[in-house]
Amino acid sequence: MRLLLLAMMLLLGACSPPSQLLPEERSQIDTIAAFQAAVLFEFGIPSQDKLAELAPLLSDNFNARLQAARDAEERAFARHGGSEPPLVQGSIFHSLFEGAQRIGRIEADPAATAETDALAYLVTLEYGDPTGPVNAIFVWQDRVWLVEQNGSFVVDDVEFLGDWDFSVTGRLSVMLDEIATLE
Repeated sequence: MRLLLLAMMLLLGACSPPSQLLPEERSQIDTIAAFQAAVLFEFGIPSQDKLAELAPLLSDNFNARLQAARDAEERAFARHGGSEPPLVQGSIFHSLFEGAQRIGRIEADPAATAETDALAYLVTLEYGDPTGPVNAIFVWQDRVWLVEQNGSFVVDDVEFLGDWDFSVTGRLSVMLDEIATLE
């Protein structure tokens, strides 16, 4: 019942103009917007300083996964003295290797939310230059998962929804778990 009510609230919120959002949904969207703004131009596994900056926006579980991946990369650098490239290159937070340049609409995804206690939001992302010689903008959506922790909603995972050749697919949590086990 709780999930059904939550799904209905999210659906109504997604259809409402921004000024008519429920305060809880406005807070959730603000968290996602702050997270996306913080990782928009982030490539590879974030540095310790960046992880500290992101920590208030992330669940303890997601933060621990990022930290474990950072630790694995630091062990790899120590083994080869920095003579090898990082374990991960490109944007780890988006379906597009090059990352995103702009954040578009953030909207509730009640269909995905109905399957779990986490909340799902679709984030429209853009890459490209509309004023460049090709006038091309690449637009896609990724899904951001939120959980409630200590009375606030925080980012718990990112699901890559890109469906083009060479897009990153799956969930960031799985990728981070795989990186953390590299020796």
